[in-house]
Amino acid sequence: MFVTGRDGGPGAVPSVTLSAEHYNLIVRQMLQSIPVKLRVNVQSKFYDADGGNAYNVIAELPGTDPALRTRS
Repeated sequence: MFVTGRDGGPGAVPSVTLSAEHYNLIVRQMLQSIPVKLRVNVQSKFYDADGGNAYNVIAELPGTDPALRTRS
């Protein structure tokens, strides 16, 4: 589950994103008339000390199977 804020400010309302597996499980239970209860505890902080910069992490994690390695 990921929690994101969309308006980019200290008043942002967090949104929750479920993985497809979790979403599909909930839908299947609802279609079978099984009651579904979700308890979500969302806590957030807004950091503006860095001037509103955003950061992304980009990485390549090479595997150990030589058959799947790409040639450089």
